[in-house]
Amino acid sequence: MVRQVIPEEIVQRVGRVLVDVVEDGTGTSAQLGTFQVAGKSGTTRLYSPEGGYESGAYWSSFVGFFPAEDPQLVVFVKLERPQGAYYGGAVAAPVPEPRCKLRWLLVQRISIEHV
Repeated sequence: MVRQVIPEEIVQRVGRVLVDVVEDGTGTSAQLGTFQVAGKSGTTRLYSPEGGYESGAYWSSFVGFFPAEDPQLVVFVKLERPQGAYYGGAVAAPVPEPRCKLRWLLVQRISIEHV
C-alpha cells in the first residue's frame, strides 16, 4: 500500500478548485461536456540566454484530468512560442478536447470488452 502524503481533505479541496478553473476560470475551453474536467492553465515568458526574458516569447500550457470525480486520464499540453494568442487557457486548454473524447471512448470500450 502507498502511504498518502497529503490529507484527503486537502486533496478534495484542491480538486474542487481545479474543477472551478475549468468550469468558471481560465480553462473553460477544456470543458468536455460529458465529463467534469479538473485542470490548470499556465503562461510563462521564455528566458533569454543573454539574461532576462525574450520579447514576445512564451510557453502556454494546460494540465487536466477527467473525470474529475474519478480520474482516469491526465493530459498535459505545452506549446512553445505560440503565434498570436499566447495565454494557456486560450491556446493550450482547447487542444486536448477532441483527443480526450476519443481516448475516453477507447478506454470505455476496452473496459467493457474485458468484463
